[in-house]
Amino acid sequence: MPEHRDGRTTDTRQLILKEAEKLYYAGGYDNINLQVIADHLKITKAALFHHFKNKQALFFELLLAIVALMRQMFEEMIDEGDQSTYERLSRIMLRWAREPTFDLMRFQREEIAFLDPDQQRKVGHAWHTGMFQVLERVFHEGMLRGDLQNHDTTIATYLFLNVCVLLPHVDSPMHAIMGYENQEQYIAKLLNILMNGLGKTASSPK
Repeated sequence: MPEHRDGRTTDTRQLILKEAEKLYYAGGYDNINLQVIADHLKITKAALFHHFKNKQALFFELLLAIVALMRQMFEEMIDEGDQSTYERLSRIMLRWAREPTFDLMRFQREEIAFLDPDQQRKVGHAWHTGMFQVLERVFHEGMLRGDLQNHDTTIATYLFLNVCVLLPHVDSPMHAIMGYENQEQYIAKLLNILMNGLGKTASSPK
């Protein structure tokens, strides 16, 4: 019989989450396999269940961990040095494109059904306070420093998130599909449309 290490230790919980994260980024919720995780970590499934009672519980904790990590990542980029709003958003988009991240569209379209209502509420709250508000802060501070005209920062943040859906990543190199040579060039085009619009002059409904 293969040897199994003690899977009840605290560090095992974090290792389980790391393994689940790899599987999730590689293929979404359906790709998270408890037996595969147990085999990789050389623990029994019983030891895995000591930390997470089922796949749903593991997925829930994984989502909270991903959102917390993204919040930390974005806050560090936003707070680094004296940057314009454009520079802040550009850095966020470049980082987002170069690293696997939580696919909000896929989650809302397919995976939210795997959580119970209370878990859905908690993930939604974590996303709003841990991600949305951090990004909204960029637009709010952009107005205060004079980079941006007065606007509805909530709408601006939603627009930014929807633009980020078009970001290139490993499975979908959008910059190549759209005919741009590299990520930086493609992201600059996306951000220019978001920041400057398409009209020749600013206009508003009469």
